Amino acid sequence: MDENTTADFNVLLLGASLTEGYTNNGTVMHPYEHEFVNTLSAHPPFLHRAVKTINAGVSGDHMTGTLMRPRLELHLAKAAAAGKPFDLVVIWGGANDVGWRVPVPEISAAIRGTHAAARAHGARVLALTITEWDVELRDSRIAADIATLNAELRERMATNDDDGWALFDMRKAFPRPKISADNSMDDRDELWCDGIHPSARGYDSVGILIAHAVLSLFFCSEKIQ
Repeated sequence: MDENTTADFNVLLLGASLTEGYTNNGTVMHPYEHEFVNTLSAHPPFLHRAVKTINAGVSGDHMTGTLMRPRLELHLAKAAAAGKPFDLVVIWGGANDVGWRVPVPEISAAIRGTHAAARAHGARVLALTITEWDVELRDSRIAADIATLNAELRERMATNDDDGWALFDMRKAFPRPKISADNSMDDRDELWCDGIHPSARGYDSVGILIAHAVLSLFFCSEKIQ
């Protein structure tokens, strides 16, 4: 894709609590957005290009709910009307829907719908898989539904011919600590706050990972260690 290397790089971050940055039982919001911007800004082609983000994460929201898709479309419409369309939309969601027992086909359709809306806007889309959730150890249906949704995303990536859509496998890139049925954890627990939400430090790590994914998937840059 042709790039204006001086214009702002406008990014919309769509999702629920993991996008909003929910941690410490909701007493702190520390979104991955901060380190995402810092990391992108430190590497070409963003050394002289401002990265501007809008965080559209709302804790507790659902991909299949009545707010997620309208919120996305509102942000897309406002950006287009202002002449500042989004260059990238990062979409991370589905866990809340699974937790509320929404059927997988409905969740999958809602996820695909958000991807399609963002692509129709002209933005690149970076989709993220659902990360590990400690409830999976105790609830086989939740574990199976998450596995199915992630498998569908991975299958789409394997056959993808749209260079404006990509998948970053967050589940593999940012695993939970090794957990057992009694919820004991290993020394990676400093990156996690509870069974599904990262700590502030964890969100910083997530932001760095997503930025590296953007660089490697859309700008052919090697991952920076």
